Amino acid sequence: MIFIIGIWQNKAVNLYPFMRIVSFWNIVFLRLTLKLNKNLLIGNKKNNRRTEVLFNASEIRL
Repeated sequence: MIFIIGIWQNKAVNLYPFMRIVSFWNIVFLRLTLKLNKNLLIGNKKNNRRTEVLFNASEIRL
């Protein structure tokens, strides 16, 4: 069991820079989609309360 965890940790260390790049692009993509969705929501008068909460949460997180 310890051996498997050790292999997994080594793989995680090797993947770490790649994961950072991926997370950076995810944030960029998220910001773009947020801007698009906000424009759509402004046009849509029947706003979904849940989506508003999600937008606020993701903006605070970014």
